[in-house]
Amino acid sequence: MRKLIVLWDKSDPASVNIAEKLTEGATKTDEQELEFHRVEFWERDGIKFAMAASLGELIEEDEASEFADHGFDAVVFASRHESRSREPTLTVHVPGNPTPEAKFGGDPMSLCTADPAGMKEALLTLKKAVDEGRVQGYTVCYEATHHGPSDPGIPCFFIEIGSDEERWKDDDAGRACAEAILAAVDPDGYRHAIGYGGGHYAPKHTDVALTTDIAYGHIIPDYAIDTDRLRTQFKEALEKTPDARHLVIDDSSLPDRTVELLEDLARENNLKVATADELKG
Repeated sequence: MRKLIVLWDKSDPASVNIAEKLTEGATKTDEQELEFHRVEFWERDGIKFAMAASLGELIEEDEASEFADHGFDAVVFASRHESRSREPTLTVHVPGNPTPEAKFGGDPMSLCTADPAGMKEALLTLKKAVDEGRVQGYTVCYEATHHGPSDPGIPCFFIEIGSDEERWKDDDAGRACAEAILAAVDPDGYRHAIGYGGGHYAPKHTDVALTTDIAYGHIIPDYAIDTDRLRTQFKEALEKTPDARHLVIDDSSLPDRTVELLEDLARENNLKVATADELKG
């Protein structure tokens, strides 16, 4: 079982919601003072995990790198999700900036280390909660890679409740996210992949993950793809997706030339290539 830590933000109502639901029925077993964070160790239903409050906004939490120095295997950032549509969503994604812009934390053209299997377990658990009616009215999906913080040096992902204050404080959504985090502590084995193409909410990549044994790390959407920097970006996405053996392309709106370049890069790196439509059957 992995040593996983959950980082949460006291000023973020969704983050507080998830943190509170994680500790429901749990027992605190220990505490540890690190240089930047006070870590609490918990156990719930035989699953051990740790929690720490952030120093500020999660997308600016560059001090999360200290967790790698203290034996942690993965970090989950529990967060709110905001969007103009205000659509109810439960999402997971890897942080990182796949373009030269870094407006919301992190570094330009730099990605965090992904947690493909843990993130897939979280996605599957969220979808199950919706399908079983334990949380109602939400769309479950991946988001494409975006925003900070900088790479903590261990696998990580964000889990988010969206997209307004009513949803951020929804107890059922908080419980679903807590269950998803617990499922990510000890994930099953999957085929790890990087994804290219599609929109921000990655509907085709989400469908692939929900219906096959593919587990995504970084997903780079259409709007972040520039052929002039594609090789550099691809290398970073591959290096920061542990054990990636597959490239999955949503080619529905990508130019043919871009698809060809991606296929060439995959061959150079001994990756198996498929379109999302092919994998969905």
